[in-house]
Amino acid sequence: MFKFGCSPVTDLEDAMAFARHYRLDLATPARRSETLRRVARASAIVHFKYVEPVDDSSFLVRSQSQLDTQYDVYLYKGVWDCNCPDPCPWCKHILACLWWRDQEEIFGLTASQRMLEKYHADGRPA
Repeated sequence: MFKFGCSPVTDLEDAMAFARHYRLDLATPARRSETLRRVARASAIVHFKYVEPVDDSSFLVRSQSQLDTQYDVYLYKGVWDCNCPDPCPWCKHILACLWWRDQEEIFGLTASQRMLEKYHADGRPA
């Protein structure tokens, strides 16, 4: 289970399923660790309802560290883009929009529903 603050936001199984679904980089232990860390942060963004859809291909995503800052995330001609300072092409804001948009397709239930079934509010397994 990954935590953001003291709240469980996803578990390793869901983070790996998401990473595999989008063919994110899991090639080496270091890259796998960084990818899963980004996926956990994306899950937390969705969990705390920081993703606001504007239309089918654009979103506003609130910063986790500066709550008065929002990033524009959009899909244009099959390419995702975000105006955050992260140079990685798969920043946590883009991953959060993908998680928000496709969680039922990837997991069956929403990831939040799965976490409620697996863990109590204090993080203990159900």
